[in-house]
Order: sequence, then C-alpha cells, then structure tokens
Amino acid sequence: MKKRAQISIFIIIGLLLVIISILFFFLSSGSAESKTFTQVQTTTNTKPIQSFVQDCVDKQLPIAIFKLGIHGGYMEPEHVYSGDFFDTSYLYYIDKNLSPTIDDLEHSISFYMDNTLPTECSLEIFEFHDIKVGEIKTTTQIGSNKVLVDIDWPIIIKNNDETTTINEFSSSHDINLKQTQSLVKEIVEKQSQDPDLLDIYFYLRPGYNISMVPDNNDNDLVYFIKDLESEVLDEPFMFIFAMKFE
Repeated sequence: MKKRAQISIFIIIGLLLVIISILFFFLSSGSAESKTFTQVQTTTNTKPIQSFVQDCVDKQLPIAIFKLGIHGGYMEPEHVYSGDFFDTSYLYYIDKNLSPTIDDLEHSISFYMDNTLPTECSLEIFEFHDIKVGEIKTTTQIGSNKVLVDIDWPIIIKNNDETTTINEFSSSHDINLKQTQSLVKEIVEKQSQDPDLLDIYFYLRPGYNISMVPDNNDNDLVYFIKDLESEVLDEPFMFIFAMKFE
C-alpha cells in the first residue's frame, strides 16, 4: 500500500508538471500573438496618414510652381509690381538686375512647401489618433526637365504602447523650369541695356509664347512668358515679371 501511495504521488506530480507546462505554453503564445497583433495594427493605422500626407504633397507641388511663375520666381520679392489682377516681382528695378537664379527658385518652392503643408495637410481629421508633428524641412532640386522635392516632416503616431514615426515624403513635376529661368535672365539682361528697343525677333522662341505690356505711367514693362511644352494645373506654365526703368 505504501508503495502504491508513493507511485500515485509521483503520477500526480507528473500530471501537475504537464498541466503547468501546457498553461505556460498557451500564455506565452497568447502574449506573442497579442504583441504581433499590436504591431500589425500600428503599421496598418499609419498607412492612411502616410497616404494622406503624400497625396497632399503631390497636390501642393504644382501649386507651388504655379505661384512661383505668376510671382516672377520669388515668394517674397524685394520689389513688388502691383497690377489690376495680380502682383508679381520686378526682376529689374531702375538699375538693379534681380532676375532669379536656380538657387532662388529652389528656395522659393521650399519656402512655399514649408509654410503651406502644415495648414493644407492638417492632420486634425485623424482625431482618434495621438499624433505629434515636427518641423518641416523641404529640399528642392530643379533639373533639366523636372522639379523634385524631398520633405523631412517628422510625424509621430502613438497607438497603445506602440510609437511609429514617419518623416520622408517626396514628389516631382515635369517642367522646363531651368530653361525658362535661363530665358528670363537673357531677356532682363538684353532689355535693360536699351529699354526703348524692342527686338521682336529676339522674343520669337520655339516652345514659348512671349508677350509684353508697357505701363506708361510708371515706365514699366510687364512680361508674360508661356511655356507651351510644360503644364501646371492643366494649363501651360506661365512666368510673369516686370521691369522698371528710369
């Protein structure tokens, strides 16, 4: 009897060990599954936010280029020509050549994106998410036939115990902006040498439609340069600027 009792005790202890092992396995497995679910859920929740911001960046870049064109290459010009329906930049002011360089154009696009995205791409619509945003830094490159922007905009998304950060966005637009900048510079240099001479043949350029309107009251010339081979917002790209003479 004593021997049987000892055997029964060993069996019970063995069963308890088996049960404890099984419980430990299921609890560990459940914890791993829960953690995996949380990670997947966090990743999934960032996708609508990332897609929203990327779509907004893609929409704002053409607007930045459009505004760049109608404002003569500067978002904050040194001298402003005020017309009846628009304002633009003086790219020649009495005796000063202010035609923009490629660096100036790149800075203007970056300036617009940095100052516009927080408002136009507001993340307040994601009201059920804990989101914090950092400072925007846009880098613009103007190539031969393309404008590219790379945007560093830290967006921190918290979901339960998980924190995810997205910060890299980019976009591009096909346009001959570098060629237009070169043409504008050439026009300003030639016209400033002899304000009274209008060489019609000089303004006949393939792919462009160039017109000018004199403002006799202020000794101004306003130029309208239409790039027939580049589109912005479904219209040919327009670059407008003014020149003031003594």
